[in-house]
Amino acid sequence: MSQYFSAFRMTLVFFALTAAAFSQTPTPSITVMPQALPTCSAVNWDTSGQNYNYGGRHFQSSAVMNRRLWIVAGQVAGKPVADVMSSTDGLNWSVATAKAAFSARWGQATVAFDAGQGTALWVIGGSDNTGFFNDVWQSKDGATWSLVTAAAAFPTRVRESAVVFNHKMWVIGGKNAAGILNDIWNSADGKTWTQVTPSAPLPVRYSASLLVYNNRLWLMAGQGNAGPLNDVWSSPDGVNWTNVTTNPGFPARASQSAVVHNGLMWVLGGHDVTSQIVFGDAWWSNNGSQWYQAAVAADYTPRWAQTSEVFNHTIWMINGASGTQAKPVDYVDIWQMSCASAAQLSAAVPTPNAPQLLAASSGNYTLTPTATVTATPSSTPTQTPTKTSTPVDTPTMTATATATIVSVAMAYPNPCSGSEVHLSLPLKTPGNVKIQVYTIGSRKVRECDFHQYPVGQEVILTLTDDGGTALANGLYYVRVTTPGASRIIKLLVIR
Repeated sequence: MSQYFSAFRMTLVFFALTAAAFSQTPTPSITVMPQALPTCSAVNWDTSGQNYNYGGRHFQSSAVMNRRLWIVAGQVAGKPVADVMSSTDGLNWSVATAKAAFSARWGQATVAFDAGQGTALWVIGGSDNTGFFNDVWQSKDGATWSLVTAAAAFPTRVRESAVVFNHKMWVIGGKNAAGILNDIWNSADGKTWTQVTPSAPLPVRYSASLLVYNNRLWLMAGQGNAGPLNDVWSSPDGVNWTNVTTNPGFPARASQSAVVHNGLMWVLGGHDVTSQIVFGDAWWSNNGSQWYQAAVAADYTPRWAQTSEVFNHTIWMINGASGTQAKPVDYVDIWQMSCASAAQLSAAVPTPNAPQLLAASSGNYTLTPTATVTATPSSTPTQTPTKTSTPVDTPTMTATATATIVSVAMAYPNPCSGSEVHLSLPLKTPGNVKIQVYTIGSRKVRECDFHQYPVGQEVILTLTDDGGTALANGLYYVRVTTPGASRIIKLLVIR
């Protein structure tokens, strides 16, 4: 009994210390005048170091799970396949299975999602060139696949759009033998699917792009009844949709790829079936209504029916095809993009005002023009002209004018027992925000950048590392940084 009592007492001591850490008066951060943002003259696409040890394809699906980049099925030389491959670096690939339990297919959707038993790959729908599917499969290792349902509640479809949003998998649009669809479905377990709306208030489409950005669903472009589209729609709940723009600047297209990276939405490539134009461009936006074409120093080869993922802090463009839809030519190459952060692209648009945090009642003071201001989770700055301490990754910010003590960003629930945490950012004006997550041993495991983040919106941070693996139980430091301020929040993860 003594050892159990001792263990129990140690547990109480740990939680008492943790509670004490969270109950401490938050260390005020320091607002300094923003520095000039770095610029990037061009976006670079690179294929160097690739080891093409599998066949080219298009209309495959892809996802990031367990620090690996995954490629699932697709069309190879016009024939559907059922293989699954993965890579830890995007350069060298291994075959998880040459023939998965699901039938060969193309145009399916794949997402990484935790339905309560750990993150898994999910394959939804698709076609085998003779018919359309509405089955759902899952796998935790890419090799062994389990049939979740042979016939989901939604109709069969191919080239639908899918994403994870608000703890559920979402499926929108696509097409089947009956025509083009614009119904919306979601599911928390992959087996039971709920029809959110039988007909969304937006044009029908397939081969569209669906993203989650600023806590909203974003649907853009795709193939409609009258041809390719370039409209952009947004919804906070999948029911109520707003037509953000019908003229985003980029040409109408379908079978493009899209991602969210460094606080921006990106639209890449695709084609116009009517004019047979194949695109090799890259467009980005921080609000969905205004889009800017990124200049390129080294470009990828134009393509359509590729997939794109954010992996190891950069955008990867995977395979795809050139030529016409009737005579596609498969690509085996994989491209990665560099020099494309929100800050680096800021030169393409007027430089935004630096975000300002709501001032606390703690007062303010003046720093000398060359003062260096840093912060640590436990440091307590004093009102002296120069303050230097050692943060987790030792960045520095040079002040050039008056600095103001500001209020702390809040995280809840904290402690957290779920898969995500809400960060309340006390911004007075929209601005660039960086969020970094560190272990108690000062190892950075997650970094997110948000460009011109709006006032009044929370950040919902998924508790995974940059590779998609769930964070282990323990104490973490969450650093919230703007060009003029930095706050560190202690976050306890207990599942």
